[in-house]
Amino acid sequence: MNQTRRISPFHLPKATEPVHNRMLLYLGRALILLFTGLFLPSMAQVQPDTLKPGQKNNSVNRKGSAGITDSAAYHSRARQISRSRDFYGRLDKRSDTSYFLKNLYPLLFRKPPSGPSEAIINLPSNLPFAGEKGKIIRHISIRKYPAFGPSLFDSLQDKQTRVQQILNKTHFYTRDAVIRRYLMVEEGDALDPVRLADNERVVRDAAVFQDARFLVYATPGNDSVDIVLLVKDVFPFGFDLKVNEPERSRLRFYNRNFLGLGHQPEQWLDIDLKGSPAVILSQGAYRVRNIRSSFTDAYAYWQSTARRKGIGIELSRPFITPETRFGGGLKTEKFNTPYPLNNEEYIKSAGYSLIDVWSGYASIIERPAGAKAERLQAAVTGRYYDLRYSGLPPMVDSGTVRLHSVQRLSGEICLIRSGFYLNNMIYGFGRTEDIPTGYHAGLILGYENSVLAKAPYAALRFSSGTKLNGAGYLFSSFYLGGYRDKDNFSDGLANISINYISGLVKAGTYRFRHFVTADILSGISRTSPLTLSLNRNDITDTYRKYELTGLHRATFRYEIVAFTPWYLLGFRFAGYASGELGMIAPDMKHLLKQAVYPAIGAGIRIRNENLVFSTFQISLVWHPRPINGSRGWIFELEEPDQAGFNRFGISPPDFMEFR
Repeated sequence: MNQTRRISPFHLPKATEPVHNRMLLYLGRALILLFTGLFLPSMAQVQPDTLKPGQKNNSVNRKGSAGITDSAAYHSRARQISRSRDFYGRLDKRSDTSYFLKNLYPLLFRKPPSGPSEAIINLPSNLPFAGEKGKIIRHISIRKYPAFGPSLFDSLQDKQTRVQQILNKTHFYTRDAVIRRYLMVEEGDALDPVRLADNERVVRDAAVFQDARFLVYATPGNDSVDIVLLVKDVFPFGFDLKVNEPERSRLRFYNRNFLGLGHQPEQWLDIDLKGSPAVILSQGAYRVRNIRSSFTDAYAYWQSTARRKGIGIELSRPFITPETRFGGGLKTEKFNTPYPLNNEEYIKSAGYSLIDVWSGYASIIERPAGAKAERLQAAVTGRYYDLRYSGLPPMVDSGTVRLHSVQRLSGEICLIRSGFYLNNMIYGFGRTEDIPTGYHAGLILGYENSVLAKAPYAALRFSSGTKLNGAGYLFSSFYLGGYRDKDNFSDGLANISINYISGLVKAGTYRFRHFVTADILSGISRTSPLTLSLNRNDITDTYRKYELTGLHRATFRYEIVAFTPWYLLGFRFAGYASGELGMIAPDMKHLLKQAVYPAIGAGIRIRNENLVFSTFQISLVWHPRPINGSRGWIFELEEPDQAGFNRFGISPPDFMEFR
């Protein structure tokens, strides 16, 4: 994406203007920008599929214009790129005349793509390899891209500044042996497009890589192929800083690819300027990925603070693809967590221990032909969960809703149909994203032993994802579960959630997407003291300062995101505006009659795909109906929740929590 029209810089208001006036000004300007994507249909069009299922792909190696079939659109895009390259070429030549510009240019500008393709196109993940199905894989090679450099979709090298060159030199490239442990195909195999697409997704999902893709080249004679795996490392060093009070903060250092081994150490420092010592090593962890090509991860962690001391170990082998037969995990931890009796007294011996183990088996029962290749699986899983608190006073263990021991035994039988589409600019800022489609239908049966329930449990869950032709994606989920106590259904819940993601809307050099989410959670025949809270919601954290409880909750959110062409020091920018409604009530019939709590927000998200740093978000939210003395306007600089897709895969059977 390249900026082809001049944007006038915003003029900052004078310092004498009231703060709320400046906030309104910034919000208004953000809304004006975002409304461009809403109300200028003459400038905008939804990006359609560029390669239909079953259509022949003439570009085996996925370079250039793979998948573009409209000749007029192709040449129009080519002319745009040509003009853009001319502009950047003139700017590049001018930068050579000045030492300052020579070093500044690569930081502020990126070259446009080298071909008419916009890098990532909306097509089934296995389609690029379908033309070479059945040919023998003669050779597999690996090509590594630097953390700071060109994308996997542009073979032309970007200029690198001295700083970028130094950072690349300090970075340990992922070792070949580590990369090859992620390969699921071997030399001598017949090429299976579905398996190769699965393998590409597995490599891309590994935390040590920013992006990955396979290139397939036909050999002379056209009876075999050579495969090249392109991987682009992410710069592994990162840190988080959380300031709780002016004198107290937490600092975390981490490395996502230690010495190129794929290992991931983390270390927390607690800083208390009034304490002695002022800095302590409070928490640490170490993760080893993909042990001996088994796709099994090991994770060890510890913590030693005044409020929490203990260790934990976790082993996990997820169902990484629909072809995975066996999966499972084990987690055990033991922590001492002093329980506060009042402001000064604690039960220092209080704590808990946890054992959580699960396993599953899956088999493919249908392999449909065609480009989409949404395979159908049947799976069965089982789980044992044992959480035990100790050292608490009797009144806490008998009547608490916050801390109580619980043992659960559960199992699930499910049918899963799953497929993937390739796209970008959804939750990421340009890297390849795998969008799941299909469904998951499961029956969960179990038993719980706790102070809140000693009864069998049953639940039905269904979730689905659909690609809408030329109009985006629609995801939905339904969950209905509860306990059977003395021939009665009790302490049940029902949850319905809908999530719509629009197609990519083009407006000049900007790209827009619309997101709509609706979620309703309702209690059924509730007898336990547990309640829902408006501020404990997996859908949104906008209402985290609202202490409102009930048995029925509904939340709705609309958001428009503008992916800008702005590029500064490797960081990409996306503006957004949102509107939310939250409702909570003690009974369902009065839910719509209760007070509605709206929230209107706008802000900008900043991300550098080359770094492991999470996205930064600068936001301004207005609550027209604040409560508990909270402010109507909230300005925040924060790390947003990392949104993503719930894939239609196999996971531990679980009881949905009522909270």
